[in-house]
Amino acid sequence: MKFLLSLVLSLITLPAFGVTIDFHKDVAPILREYCAGCHNHIDLEGEFSVETFRTLMKGGESGAAIQPGKANGSLLIKVLTKQVKPYMPPRKEPQLTTQHIATLTEWVNSGAKGPSDDHSILATLNVPKTAANKNATRPVTAMAIASNGQLAAGRYGEIQLGEKSLKGIPGKVNAIAISPDAKWLAAASGVPGLNGVAVLFDIDSGDRVREFSQGHRDALYGVAFSPDGQRLGTAGYDRLIQLWDVKTGKLLNTLKGHNGAVYGIAFSPDGKVLASAGGDSSVKLWNTTTGERLDTFGQPTGEQFITSFTPDSQHVIAAGADKQIRIWKWISGDQAQINPLKRVRYAHEDEITDLTVNQAGTRLATASADHSVKVWALPSLEPLQTIASQPDVVSALAFGHDGNSLHVGRMDGSLQEYKLRLAKLKPTLAQAPPPQAPPQTALDQAELSEKEPNNDPRSAMDIKAPVKVSGVIYGKKENDTDVFRFAAKTGEQWVLEINAARSKSPLDSKLEVLDAS
Repeated sequence: MKFLLSLVLSLITLPAFGVTIDFHKDVAPILREYCAGCHNHIDLEGEFSVETFRTLMKGGESGAAIQPGKANGSLLIKVLTKQVKPYMPPRKEPQLTTQHIATLTEWVNSGAKGPSDDHSILATLNVPKTAANKNATRPVTAMAIASNGQLAAGRYGEIQLGEKSLKGIPGKVNAIAISPDAKWLAAASGVPGLNGVAVLFDIDSGDRVREFSQGHRDALYGVAFSPDGQRLGTAGYDRLIQLWDVKTGKLLNTLKGHNGAVYGIAFSPDGKVLASAGGDSSVKLWNTTTGERLDTFGQPTGEQFITSFTPDSQHVIAAGADKQIRIWKWISGDQAQINPLKRVRYAHEDEITDLTVNQAGTRLATASADHSVKVWALPSLEPLQTIASQPDVVSALAFGHDGNSLHVGRMDGSLQEYKLRLAKLKPTLAQAPPPQAPPQTALDQAELSEKEPNNDPRSAMDIKAPVKVSGVIYGKKENDTDVFRFAAKTGEQWVLEINAARSKSPLDSKLEVLDAS
């Protein structure tokens, strides 16, 4: 009797006899939940991806994962049933059920038939449908103002543009950009964990023109038009930045280099450079034609959410989770070069949620999770006005068209416009310029070759600035360190630069400055 009961229980875990197992309907959900997190086209652990049927059947560094018709000989089934190591999923991760194993086994034994449409299994998401709470607030999540003065305010799934409501957006509106000629509006959105989508609207008609979605694998947080309105930049949680042709929707370039989500992007006034603010606590500059990374600002100590160029092309501004505003002198143009940090201002008591620069480039407004909104002078960062404490966190800002008012959008769904009453800047006493050292040209720069051993401070190579040192990092199998000794005085400004990426070197470099102790 016990034997019969056991037999019945084991039989009901198998798919019904004669029922064809469909790859996308039956197999893909299992692979997506238990395997695709580490075995996809980006995180290619073991050189194995289950993201498409083709890559699943291709296998990985251990060979083929599937033998059609032979589940007991298929490596995938063996590691899932703990017959061979490495056991999958790892011990601390959720494990497949008996039903899941039975479905995969039956699918393999029946020939491992693939789909007619072999798209990414990550391109679909099974989400239970729940009724929306009718009393829930609809936070304002993004704002922008056009050159003609029209204000756009984004919420989940739609944008209010004057009397128009722009709909057809697949998720939360995380950023809005309006073309310089006020013809187009682009919204950054998407479904977290699934895809990123930028939707383009015609401002006059309110019509949805096209989507930009090829290649982004997670929600978008940044969007920007080039100054000529011909290109659109998008950036998101998948760490990618993509550049598009606005009229055709063609993907022009993909910029890779951030080690965290990219939350904000901005074109330079000449359109040749793009700045990006990332969750890896950095701001990066890119050549928009070649895709070359020109500089990385590594001074921030927290995630950077927003970045902007000043209209006069003199500075790059960024802010984020470290509560500070930073301004860099932009000198590199579209060539790789170090851009010096000019000013840092501790601005708020909590993370900075948004910043905006007026059209004249003379004022900067910031909002924070501490419920405060402040206005600053540019480029000095002298405080001009603190606006009354806000009833909720301000998530979006936009200067009025004339620069004398400030629009705020809050998480409670409210919008408000403030007329600015700015403090007068205190005059500064004229000071004689400090004595300048004679300018040093490239001819003054010594060129040396490193001398080994120089792997620790005791064997450091002595150098005297200005100097260019060339050498080799032997780090294919293990880390290599080169140490150099130089003398510096308090208050001196130094520029230390590693030329690796610009010379097409695969070196993943790290620079540390140590004191004599």
